Amino acid sequence: MASPNASASSGANAGAKPSTNSSNSVSSRANLDILHDADIRESLFEWLELRHGKARIIEEKDIGRSRCDAFMVTEDKITGIEIKSDADTYARLASQTKDYDRYFDANMVVVGSTHSRVAEHVPEWWGIVAVKKLDDGTGSAGSGSSCEDNGSSGNAGAGNEDTSDGDDATEANAAANSADSAPSDRAGQSYPTTFHGSGYGNIDLNIEIIRECKPNPKMNRKLKLGILWHPELAHILRVNDLPRYEAKSKKFVVDKIIEKVDPQLLDRQICDELFERDYTTIAADIAAYRREKRADARGAGSRSRANGHSSTGKSNHSNTRKPGSNRKR
Repeated sequence: MASPNASASSGANAGAKPSTNSSNSVSSRANLDILHDADIRESLFEWLELRHGKARIIEEKDIGRSRCDAFMVTEDKITGIEIKSDADTYARLASQTKDYDRYFDANMVVVGSTHSRVAEHVPEWWGIVAVKKLDDGTGSAGSGSSCEDNGSSGNAGAGNEDTSDGDDATEANAAANSADSAPSDRAGQSYPTTFHGSGYGNIDLNIEIIRECKPNPKMNRKLKLGILWHPELAHILRVNDLPRYEAKSKKFVVDKIIEKVDPQLLDRQICDELFERDYTTIAADIAAYRREKRADARGAGSRSRANGHSSTGKSNHSNTRKPGSNRKR
């Protein structure tokens, strides 16, 4: 015969079991409501292209010490896009905002429903877009706090100037996917905020603008121009009737373009180059550009030696190193 204490203990355990199952159920539901980066991207990009008409999204770009999730190219502006899914934290956001602000005309952060206080972590000129999962068949947003703009903002200090864009060929081989939009510009017209996700999981999402992007006051046009690769910079030199600046470093070419070309015209030309960028051929274009550049440098060296001088104008015996030969292009 069981003792009363045993019965009481058994009864208590029996009563506790449903509570455990309920807790697991709540936890499972919370996990189902979490949006990961892969859940957000495709629908977000479709929505941006629908909103802006002529737009191209380029993913995964190194900027300073950060890696940009994506940036959007429109006719005369580049907008950085940082995605903070429900699984992400703000651990790197302070340094990311500084790097984004150095490179792009405008920036936005796209957040899942768990990031209700994101406005406190980004500058006031950053746009904020909130993405939520919709409940099946209800049309209402899933659980999670509302993302509000309370007027506060994070700090975005200016970083040290760095016009180096890394190795073009390496970046070309690991180039991000890009997508062109419909040719018509429908910016300012009505557009849906609910999408049936075409990407991972085919998830229905609600996309809401919490705060529009404003012009970024800290953009460094030299760094923005440095997003372009050597053949693209060479094309900008040609269309503006500028010298080819053979055997010069990328930094030298960028500085000359900034000096010679009107800023507003240059902004449009940068966007044109990014619209025309073909990731299926860019590696070959860069290789051809480098072969042509080496041939030009050899030709200039031969002419200089024939005149008894190096390409720097000094005696061959005093300086035999080619200008920029050890610099990263």
